[in-house]
Amino acid sequence: MAGAGKSTLLRPLVAAYQADTAFSREGRDVIGLSTGWKQADALLDTGIKRTVAIEPFLQSVDNGSIALSRNTVLVIGEVSQVAPRPMLRILELQAQHGFAIKGLGDQD
Repeated sequence: MAGAGKSTLLRPLVAAYQADTAFSREGRDVIGLSTGWKQADALLDTGIKRTVAIEPFLQSVDNGSIALSRNTVLVIGEVSQVAPRPMLRILELQAQHGFAIKGLGDQD
């Protein structure tokens, strides 16, 4: 739901992931994703420090400038708007690297 306070509700979850030292003393690496930069950058309000649009994210993973691991948490905003091919690639990366995915979106 638009305006339902998803960012406000997500803040404690993001803080908990960032404080989770199960895989790293620095906490979990939380990355905010969305189809476009504007939507991805809106996730900065949740406390996520690194946001990126999906296509540049996938390119960065492929060229090695973003490393994924089981310590990574991807928060995908407006997950229902992600096209099937990029979503399939993200799921393949998840199977390969073991990271967590948290998807946000409206019911519509």
